[in-house]
Amino acid sequence: MAQISPGDLVRISYTGRLASDKSLFETTDEQAAREGGIWSTASTYGPRLVVFGKGAMIKGLEESVLTLNPGQNGQFKIQAEKAFGPRFPELVRVVPLLEFQKNGVQPQNGLVVMVDRVPATVKSVSAGRVMLDFNHPFAGQDVEYSVQLLEVLSDPAEKARALGALFGIPVRFEKSGAKNKIVISQGRDMQKAKGLSNALKASFGDWAEITFDK
Repeated sequence: MAQISPGDLVRISYTGRLASDKSLFETTDEQAAREGGIWSTASTYGPRLVVFGKGAMIKGLEESVLTLNPGQNGQFKIQAEKAFGPRFPELVRVVPLLEFQKNGVQPQNGLVVMVDRVPATVKSVSAGRVMLDFNHPFAGQDVEYSVQLLEVLSDPAEKARALGALFGIPVRFEKSGAKNKIVISQGRDMQKAKGLSNALKASFGDWAEITFDK
């Protein structure tokens, strides 16, 4: 069993299916995504580097990863409560179709829309009304994951370099006495730099100061 602490980085490959019908809903394997009909140009395929214990994975998947050693594979069934949560009927609401039309949106079944910055799935459109489901699309469903744990990074300098490489931005790890600092190179895509800064803060917490080159 791997020794993994919150803030450590884990590099994993995985494929997730609904337990009810074995339908594929996410994977790091591009071929599996194509065969399962979920391939997307918006997705990046290949092993994924994840900050452990900070909400980047569902609870049941994190617990499953803890049972593996680097290099091991595992097959896990995860109950809904530790996957995408239970389904709440009160999160299904009816909204006037006019509200969508005023914003130039033509709702149709399966469309995901943002309502007050919260995603909702259109379940039906009829008689001037739109039924919206604010539950997660897989809420209330048990899921199955095949997982391979490839690597665990706990060393601070290794973690900083790995996250920098993930975002394509060089970083420096500095230590002076009791003060730890991670410096992000300037002159880069600021959106990526902010993403890297957030990932470093999630991984290191208060242990290191995250700064940018002056």
